[in-house]
Amino acid sequence: MMKMKGIHCVLPLGLDCVRRLHRADIFPIIIFIGQSARSARKLNQSEEQLLACSRSEEALLDKLPCLHRRVAPDAWSDHGSLLAGLRSIIWEEQKKIVWVEPDLW
Repeated sequence: MMKMKGIHCVLPLGLDCVRRLHRADIFPIIIFIGQSARSARKLNQSEEQLLACSRSEEALLDKLPCLHRRVAPDAWSDHGSLLAGLRSIIWEEQKKIVWVEPDLW
């Protein structure tokens, strides 16, 4: 795994990956994009599959040993507004100081 300062990427990972990232001293900005049937249609995804995945991951969010941000389903109307909202959240989050406890898990 290669780590470089100042490099960002978007990874559509499940929350179970957070533990492995922390062990590698990578502390991700976690953004949960809430889903509704209407927002799933906007993304041209299978509604049932996307909503089921969203519900299962959302239940795990509060168990994480780190902070996360949420984007409400009604906070965006198309791909452009979703991306603009994500950029704004990332900009805010990367300015914050991250306190890390040894042996988080």
